[in-house]
Amino acid sequence: MALLTKNKPAPVVVEDDLPRHTDGRGKIIPIGKDGSPDLKAKLKLYSRWSKWGESIESREGLELWNKRTVLIGAGQLSDPALQELLATTRQLDPSERDDKKTLDELADKLIDAGGGYTKQRRGTHYHKLSEAMDRGEELPVATTPQERLDMARLKVSTMHLETRGIEQYVVHDELKACGRFDRLYFYDGPDPDGEPAGHLIGDLKTGNVAYGTIKNAAQIAGYSRSKLYDKETGVRTDMPADLNQRWGVIMHLVPGEDYCQVYWVDLTIGWMAVEHGAQQRALRRLARKVLRPFLMPQLANVSEPLEEEEEDE
Repeated sequence: MALLTKNKPAPVVVEDDLPRHTDGRGKIIPIGKDGSPDLKAKLKLYSRWSKWGESIESREGLELWNKRTVLIGAGQLSDPALQELLATTRQLDPSERDDKKTLDELADKLIDAGGGYTKQRRGTHYHKLSEAMDRGEELPVATTPQERLDMARLKVSTMHLETRGIEQYVVHDELKACGRFDRLYFYDGPDPDGEPAGHLIGDLKTGNVAYGTIKNAAQIAGYSRSKLYDKETGVRTDMPADLNQRWGVIMHLVPGEDYCQVYWVDLTIGWMAVEHGAQQRALRRLARKVLRPFLMPQLANVSEPLEEEEEDE
């Protein structure tokens, strides 16, 4: 049965050549005592900016979606295959380390069979197409008419935004966070406050933007307060002096649905989420210190009988 092989689901491939830990954290060249990159030092682990707002968003909807998709994936199996899967899982302990890994992989395969990663792969594909378009390159020959139409809608929707940067790495050394923004735009017009917009961080989204609004705002706010990072030399470079830290933009393109809308994103709210996330991370680091064994104090001379006290007359 395919789902019980050692092969994992086809990965959602993201062309990201930044060295990373297995959990996705970036391996960043640290700054030495002299303020310059220390190429001889051990690489430091920096968390993804895309993760900083997740702790604030409610995960109930996502967890329910995962459960439903697992069931849909199981429904794609033939009855013998489903029975084989159930027989395998009965022998596993969800609290045991190796068994947890096996169960997680099986759940991933069922989610994949249920179509759970289809939109994610399509979103990654659309990011690549939009990158080629904004670089002025020809779209791949295999690009479908619908994909070309979607790219045209994205181009028209962002026609007032001048592309100044594409897929660039940034780091925030104080918070040990890193990431790669989709676009750096310049807008010669006002932001929602009526102030000159200047340079803006832009992020392309192909999923439902009604979910994860705080997470998205925190991600873009983090980018706007970071420095450009050269992964080869470790050199940090300041972002444009007029980079807007009050507002960013999201380009919401829904593949195949003839829809593309650009939204302003409130980065003040996003940065509030980042600061809240920093407090939560600090608390998590204290988790091991919360519990202490309850030890009864040793009684002196416990082997000797206690003397009886005289009763008052």
